[in-house]
Amino acid sequence: MEFSVEVPGEANPLTPQQVYLALQSASSSQQLRIQTGTKQLQAWETQHGYYSTLQVPCIWHAFKILLIMLFAGTLP
Repeated sequence: MEFSVEVPGEANPLTPQQVYLALQSASSSQQLRIQTGTKQLQAWETQHGYYSTLQVPCIWHAFKILLIMLFAGTLP
């Protein structure tokens, strides 16, 4: 499966879904994906609302883990 992120930031609108995809790319094991994801995140850093938008995928991830733990019965 191929994945690419366009730079500059105007090419990809600053949305939680796009930030999530860029984070996935930046944390990849493939060097090209790491570079493109990192460049996209850097391009967005100067845009208004970047840091609040960056929180949304983190909250999604934490919520998914919470649900997994809840259904697995590992919560106290």
